[in-house]
Amino acid sequence: KETGKEIICYVTKKALVDAPGITVRGVVGESFDISEADLDKVIKDLHKKLEETSINITSPQQRFLRIPFVASCISSDYPASVYDLSAPEAERGGRSTVSLKKREAGGFQNNNKPRLYKVVEELFKDEKSQQTSIKLPINIDQLEDTFEQFEWLSVIHADGNGLGHIFINFKQYSRSEKGRDYLDKYRRFSLALDICTENAFKVAISNLSEKCETVVRRGRRLYETVPVIPLVLGGDDLTVLCDGKYALHFTADFLTAFEEETQKSHQNRIIAEITNKAFGVSRLSSCAGIAIVKPHFPFHSAYELAESLLQSAKLVKTKVVNKVNNKEIPTPCSALDFHVLYDSSNAELKRIRKQLTVKNARLVARPYVVTSGLELVTQESKNWIANRSWKKLSDCVDAILARDENDQNRRKLPNSQLHIICEGLFLGKEEADARMNLIKDRYKEQGFDVLLEGDSLFFEENKHVITGFIDAMDAAGFWE
Repeated sequence: KETGKEIICYVTKKALVDAPGITVRGVVGESFDISEADLDKVIKDLHKKLEETSINITSPQQRFLRIPFVASCISSDYPASVYDLSAPEAERGGRSTVSLKKREAGGFQNNNKPRLYKVVEELFKDEKSQQTSIKLPINIDQLEDTFEQFEWLSVIHADGNGLGHIFINFKQYSRSEKGRDYLDKYRRFSLALDICTENAFKVAISNLSEKCETVVRRGRRLYETVPVIPLVLGGDDLTVLCDGKYALHFTADFLTAFEEETQKSHQNRIIAEITNKAFGVSRLSSCAGIAIVKPHFPFHSAYELAESLLQSAKLVKTKVVNKVNNKEIPTPCSALDFHVLYDSSNAELKRIRKQLTVKNARLVARPYVVTSGLELVTQESKNWIANRSWKKLSDCVDAILARDENDQNRRKLPNSQLHIICEGLFLGKEEADARMNLIKDRYKEQGFDVLLEGDSLFFEENKHVITGFIDAMDAAGFWE
């Protein structure tokens, strides 16, 4: 117990000094014999104790009081502690300790690269030459300088599904014995999860490099630069900044690769073995939220929107299920939700989606399911997926973007006509379908039927009518 207290004391103090804007909590349980203890129960008791402790610890904001009155930091909500003269003249002003520490940790000072960029270098290192061919920008300024047509920025936040359920019941699903066997399997599972996330990121970056590579010179060497800035990459979490026009495909590639990686032979296939026991499927899944904003939109607001979109995507955990012994269990299923923020004054997802509801008509069908081959789920789940599959969205966007064979500067489906239908959606189902019927026959051969649900723009679900028309129109502008 004394050793445990020393560890917690050391870690929390280091966090307080090096990362004062966050709170790190730790608890120590009762002593036990590792060869005899039920570690599953030990960990559950510790989590319960940690929750009780967390309630009694104040927010980091309490460390930075504003009385007596002090100037505000120019880049955060905290009070300023120094006047920063090291920044460029246009960016000088009061800065908080929190902001300064963040800049120190991630700013490449004295050629000290953040951990993430070292991970990326290892992922793309050529085995023969030991050189890295792909470089990632280190900040948005470099992203703008390298890619001239950079008009939209996306904040992408992805998180694995069902990990909490697995860890709560780890002993049962891993079939581990007491003590050391439990810890070994726990460690192997965690390491395998890390490997899968990093490899999935590598696949998504490699696919993106084929579409948008920009060659830049560093000294005598040439590199392919890809418009992605990694912020978090570890465990089952991914948070990146990406050029908005590539965000949807990049995210879909990552989610697909993550599923495939968890099926492979990492750490003796421990992930597949455990997920097969937990969900009846030999893989994990992940969900993602994508907030697409203008490059200088406040990051914290964009991240909060991405987090809300991620929670919306996780709706699949309750909608995509399988029945085993008359009991419904979630089936691993990856999905994404996205929003393009044209109006910067409204970044709250709940309010945004409310504005996209007219009477009983919902004007978005998001989230969209990326996982394919879900034959084992219930019929109700299949019906829900059918209207929200990534393939269905892809087919709709392809129809919208299709070019006239005789004139590549024109689309088969005129943009003006599609926008007239979009405007009609906000007047209700009847008006939207009436506008659609005016042009349906005229553009039937041009693929207009792909955008319809039979004879309507809407499909019915639980006393609501829903359309994915706006989803496809939004996605079409970010489909490179």
